[in-house]
Amino acid sequence: MSFFKGKKVNEILKEIDIEEVKKQEILAEIRSKRIQSNIAILTAIGTVIAFIVLNLSQIKEFFPKPKVKIQVEDQLILREGKVSVSKIEGNQNKKIVSCSAKEASEWLSLEPGSYNIVLQYQHQEIWSIDFLLESREYKVINIPSQFTGNIKVFVKNNTPTPLPEEMLDVKIDVTGNGYLWVYELTKEQRYSRVYPDPSLSKYDNAITVDKTFTFPDKNNLALFAETNETEETLLFVVTSQKKEDFADKIASRMTQIILKTSVQEKENNWGVAKITYHIKKP
Repeated sequence: MSFFKGKKVNEILKEIDIEEVKKQEILAEIRSKRIQSNIAILTAIGTVIAFIVLNLSQIKEFFPKPKVKIQVEDQLILREGKVSVSKIEGNQNKKIVSCSAKEASEWLSLEPGSYNIVLQYQHQEIWSIDFLLESREYKVINIPSQFTGNIKVFVKNNTPTPLPEEMLDVKIDVTGNGYLWVYELTKEQRYSRVYPDPSLSKYDNAITVDKTFTFPDKNNLALFAETNETEETLLFVVTSQKKEDFADKIASRMTQIILKTSVQEKENNWGVAKITYHIKKP
């Protein structure tokens, strides 16, 4: 027969029950603190999110988007050019910006990524490049002169089918300041100067990059179609210096297909353009 010495069995069982109760109380307290801690964390997160939502515009100022702008040397291109920026996504380009070259010379805000930028003049692409824009980067893209020192001449003819003896409506833009000379292609396939009038001793045929040249000019001179139904071709020559002989030399080297040949001189930049129109009677 066995028996316990000291404490009675009931007392021992009672102590065990008390310890179990204390253990459950401790576990409950731990669970309560965990819940309170989670609630506090969620509350803090909610507070942060609310703060971000309410102050998003101010926060963005501390994390600005990367930006890009172009610098164009040719003043005519800067004035008349168009720029498009596309984001490169896999094998496709998604156009996201379309603006003037002048606007693109200011900062354009973009997302980080790979891009392609295209410069156009008179709806023709004249320059393009791919570039990578990193987070918070400010990138300046320099677009060098597209004309390698020579003057580029752009002629827009608004009278492609003029009436006999009708005044021609042509507009000329250039990429460098200079002097304008106009030549008519003869039946002998030679260019003969018609502007400025060779008989004049004084005339102002200056042309500048910041203003479109139109007729009648400062001397009240204009260009007119022939009297008969025919096809005419005019050659527009611009030289950096007011030298008739140099302009005539360029015109004499030109054929119906305009080619820049060895007449280029370091001190005399030049450029040419050609238009052809059909004179028709009403």
